[in-house]
Amino acid sequence: MRATAHRFNASQQAMIHLIATAGPLSRTRLARALGVGKPALTALTRTLIEAGIVLEAREEADEPRQGRPSMLLAMNPEYGYFAGVSITLEQPVLVLVDLTGHVTARLELPFSRDPETVATQIADGVDSLIADTGIARERLLGIGVAVSGLVDAAHETCLNSTHLDWHNVPLARLIRDKTGLPAYLENDAKTAATREKLFGEARPLDDFAVITIGDGVGCASFIDGKLRRGHNGGAGEIAHTTVEPGGRPCKCGKRGCLDTVAAPGAILLQARNAGLKISTIGEIEMLAARNDPAALDVLHKAGATLGSVIAHLVQVNDPEAVFVIDTSAAVGTLIRTLVQQTVTANVLPDMGASLRLVFSRVSGDFWSQTAASVAAHKFFVPD
Repeated sequence: MRATAHRFNASQQAMIHLIATAGPLSRTRLARALGVGKPALTALTRTLIEAGIVLEAREEADEPRQGRPSMLLAMNPEYGYFAGVSITLEQPVLVLVDLTGHVTARLELPFSRDPETVATQIADGVDSLIADTGIARERLLGIGVAVSGLVDAAHETCLNSTHLDWHNVPLARLIRDKTGLPAYLENDAKTAATREKLFGEARPLDDFAVITIGDGVGCASFIDGKLRRGHNGGAGEIAHTTVEPGGRPCKCGKRGCLDTVAAPGAILLQARNAGLKISTIGEIEMLAARNDPAALDVLHKAGATLGSVIAHLVQVNDPEAVFVIDTSAAVGTLIRTLVQQTVTANVLPDMGASLRLVFSRVSGDFWSQTAASVAAHKFFVPD
């Protein structure tokens, strides 16, 4: 059975969308959501099960119940796979994820900043993973690529990346030309939000924001169930919000951006400038725990400033939740507490009462997984 042999009509695609984004689901819930009767739903279900993209799964009850367990409809993880890779200043890792977002294979790629070389290495990596796993090429449904910078997703182009020194690079097209597979390019923070929506805690949410703390501070939002891009593709660029007019120079060319205060590298620089002999943010936290005034000052400034910017974001977009994802072990207990306190103090009470502020720390192949999520989202939720 070849994944690409199936072309789904609008009704079938709508059912796939629902199961992928909200499933597993009962037939009753699906019929209600799709607005169809039992005969139509039965026909849809039979077609998708025969195609191999949907399967039946027993409902897992929290408590023992009498009678036969309900049968739910779920995605078949092995129907197809998505490749993902994040292009940063570190060695890139290419991953394959199944239809439920689980990583099934990974491959480290050589590092390069040259777009043609990057595209060739990704194409070669895809061939290697296919050979190593034995997955039929027809089951590879798309490739997602995450980059730090301004991305025009509609034109498949990285408009500007200061990290990579890229300007108007049509990377998705280069990859598609070399692989013959659908390829998608997206800003890294937006890939993180997409993963959270498709496979994470934000699945049931229509309005939420994701803040990423890595080399810099990233942000992306879903509003009314859709990823917010903005006119130039730069929606969510809070890293370059001016928080300290006339402050330290930022790599973007401005001064006093959030990145110059709250990004991990900026925190380390401020600590060293204050005379602290440290090499990690964890060491700053240990000094702060012993009431070192310089360490406390640096962390207070970073946490309160980040919290203030998040509070402004909440006031503007009114999200149900804000997910703060730490990819660099930079958000310790003190910074987390300061962010929470600052957000609470600066958000209208009615908004703050229902807001969920969720902190998590990730590592490993997180960014490559988020990139694969973009390809998955394009498959499940086509434009």
